Amino acid sequence: MSSHCQDKPPKILLSKIRGVDGCTDSGIISLAYQKKIKATGLYRFFAPEHSKAEYEVDFDEEVDIFNIVFPGQIFAQFIHEQKYFTIAWYMGHLHVFKKDNAPAKFWPDTIMGLETMNGNKIVQLIGGYYKVLGSVIRTVNKLSDHETSMDVCFVNCFSRTREFQQEKNRLSAEINSLILARLPLINENAK
Repeated sequence: MSSHCQDKPPKILLSKIRGVDGCTDSGIISLAYQKKIKATGLYRFFAPEHSKAEYEVDFDEEVDIFNIVFPGQIFAQFIHEQKYFTIAWYMGHLHVFKKDNAPAKFWPDTIMGLETMNGNKIVQLIGGYYKVLGSVIRTVNKLSDHETSMDVCFVNCFSRTREFQQEKNRLSAEINSLILARLPLINENAK
């Protein structure tokens, strides 16, 4: 076998492939989600890392989320504990981004590629800032606790007692009947 077949593919710099026809940030990040590339470098947190991917892209330049996320995909922008936050649909998943000051670019505050683990952080951030959601979060947590509590679950989940079903139905109806107002944007909160 020749030595060139055993060599690793070269590392590709994001700065070198940006601007090449068809090489957009969203396209490159999409390849990371498809496990076709491994994201490395200082700005790798904008894409999921897949250590077994054959090709490696060194994210050597910042990624501007506003080049990836459309305006209608940004759901909340606010200041919390002197940091700027935004919640947005990013590559098909809900993520939190933050920055230290107004002119800075947003940085991922949730983990790309581990979306199932980001839910609690998103709920805590939104629930802590938008007090109107407190009752929703408490009711959802009650339902979750009701279904997963070891004592309750062992006795009720498997036997599906009438009381268990009634309480589950009551909590589900309470959640379904909640009507929420539109969340204010950052500039509305500053008033």
